[in-house]
Amino acid sequence: MPSSPVELLTFRQWDHGVWKTSPYLFNVTYDDQSAVLTSLHRDDSIGDCGTWTVWPASGADFIMQRLDAKTECDGREGPYRTLYLYLENRPS
Repeated sequence: MPSSPVELLTFRQWDHGVWKTSPYLFNVTYDDQSAVLTSLHRDDSIGDCGTWTVWPASGADFIMQRLDAKTECDGREGPYRTLYLYLENRPS
């Protein structure tokens, strides 16, 4: 909202086996129709490992719905495995 104050959002992230909080997301896309934000964090320059996160919007918040990760940087694409899946609406 134009009249609302600006607020810095923070997001939960899975970083090498540890949950962290950060205001930064990488390779972000946002779909206006579905109000879903996605982010892809690559752990190496090849892009064969990292995390894929899905964040549906809920009011002024984004809710982490799904986190898939591939921890082994082996030069091959996939498979990613689901580390977090939450289908109810609650802030993360």
